[in-house]
Amino acid sequence: MKYKIDVDGKALYRNVDELNLLNPQLNLEDNNSGSLTFKMPSNHPRYDDIKLMKSEVIVYRDDKEIWRGRPILVTEDFYKNKSVECEGELAYLNDVIQPQKEYKNYTPDGFLRALITEYNKRCDKDRRFHVGEVTVIDKNDSILRYTNWDNTLECINDKLIKQFGGHLRIRHVGNIRYLDYLQGWTGINSQTIRFGVNIVDFSTNYDVTDIATAIIPLGARQEKKTIEALEEYLTIKSVNSGSVYLSNTNAVKEFGWIEKVIKWDDVTLPSNLKAKGEKYLTDYQFDTMQLELTAVDLANMDVNYEGIELLQEVQVKSTPHGLDKLFPVTKMQLSLDNPANDKLTLGVEQSKSLTAKNSEATSEINKRLDETATISSVKNEAVAVATDLIKNGVEGGYVLTTENEILVMNNKDKDKASKVWRFNQNGIGYSKTGYNGTYGTAITMNGQIVADYVTTGTMSADRIKGGTLTLGGSGYNVNGKLTVLNSSNRAIATIDNNGVKAERGSISGWEMSQNYLEHGSTIQDCTVRLGGSVRTTGTNYVRDCCIGVVNNKKNEYPWIIDAYGFANGLIIDNSTKVNIGSDRLENTVYLSEYIRGVINGKY
Repeated sequence: MKYKIDVDGKALYRNVDELNLLNPQLNLEDNNSGSLTFKMPSNHPRYDDIKLMKSEVIVYRDDKEIWRGRPILVTEDFYKNKSVECEGELAYLNDVIQPQKEYKNYTPDGFLRALITEYNKRCDKDRRFHVGEVTVIDKNDSILRYTNWDNTLECINDKLIKQFGGHLRIRHVGNIRYLDYLQGWTGINSQTIRFGVNIVDFSTNYDVTDIATAIIPLGARQEKKTIEALEEYLTIKSVNSGSVYLSNTNAVKEFGWIEKVIKWDDVTLPSNLKAKGEKYLTDYQFDTMQLELTAVDLANMDVNYEGIELLQEVQVKSTPHGLDKLFPVTKMQLSLDNPANDKLTLGVEQSKSLTAKNSEATSEINKRLDETATISSVKNEAVAVATDLIKNGVEGGYVLTTENEILVMNNKDKDKASKVWRFNQNGIGYSKTGYNGTYGTAITMNGQIVADYVTTGTMSADRIKGGTLTLGGSGYNVNGKLTVLNSSNRAIATIDNNGVKAERGSISGWEMSQNYLEHGSTIQDCTVRLGGSVRTTGTNYVRDCCIGVVNNKKNEYPWIIDAYGFANGLIIDNSTKVNIGSDRLENTVYLSEYIRGVINGKY
């Protein structure tokens, strides 16, 4: 296979001296824009043609376009070599923000089209998308979504892919750029990747302790029982030479005899049960495996082989592991000038597999809450999310009823299930770490409710204990308010996004009244008061007090200071002067001026 790169319709890389690039590398990934990096020597004929964010860069393999994007970073070294980094065209969707809007009763297809229509209104003409093939569906065709000043790609990832799974694919037909949203993979590649043949190196996330080299397949429950106290299930004895075991000879040689019981409650024929068991040993048990390979793409050596492409499935065989399974190509690292260094990632992370459409409710609900503005809409949105999760939770779920409890799981075998709802006489709980894991969401018989997030309209409680209470802000609690009532249901204190207002109580020893603060004094029977109206000792004058000393026994103010001056049983007006610093005449000032100067920091 031969690679070439064009920039704005001109040849940039042809693997010849005058059009050569250093270390050109293309990275492709499922639901990611991908990237292209290379270094351009100073004598390259296109040296000055790379325009940041504007140039269009296209990568071809054997004259077939495999990637398109724009340069986002150009740096220059001491020798004038330019290092260029480009991002894929999927990233164009980051350029336009989706306004605040509610989308109610939309299908995934309809919601995607609405987002792209909004995007196309403001994007550059040469970066417009057309929605192409959409095979992802919602069984209810009634999704509820909000957009809230997020960019278009974030909306697609958060509100479609994380909820329903699927894969984004860009393709060009003429001058039209299509965005497809596919439920499954794009096809099966004709190549086979074999351990020890065309794999140079590999690593995997798979825990070998999960491997079974021998299994006992069990099918539907049987009416007749050999032991009255025990349930009996269909086995493969009648079609497997009298043995209930299936094993993989090569895997047993590599890892030893490791047996597990695998149940298929809906299988009623021994021959079908045996077929499923054989498939399990070579295929099903590797569903969560993810391989990172340095593999030889045979198309690089023989034109009769089909080149491996992103989102295709490719057969992987490993005799020692007993592995013979189709894996999707989810990531490719292509060294355009040295294909021997190509790396492939096969398989999907567990969080991106079929369970993605039932992704953790906590993060989804919390994100949705931040998009809404009122408490009522918070509750409605939480109800909508919960309804979506429950309605879409039927597929891929398994119910196991025992003598003492009911289990709802994501695997038929409770020992292999990672997500488990468990209901028994002590309560109901959910674990995302298996049957014997930690139950972080639960309602138990002792009256306890354990949860990360609780969404409600009105909550009544004797006591609320916690670490942090958040009111106001820019999210769903924008109008948050804390109100304290007295026994007459009169508000005596409020805290909201305008600040704190209080009429009763104390702050660090200062007692609050409706219009003043009061603090104890070292003078016997006296207190210091800020604010309020006062009557000075020996007078009939009522004044608005800045600060005063009150005699609690007589309820009189022997001393006050306000904006007009100082009083001690008499009124000192604006003509009264005070000496400061010495007895010289020039050092006397009006008392009212002196008080204001003290307040303002002049004296």
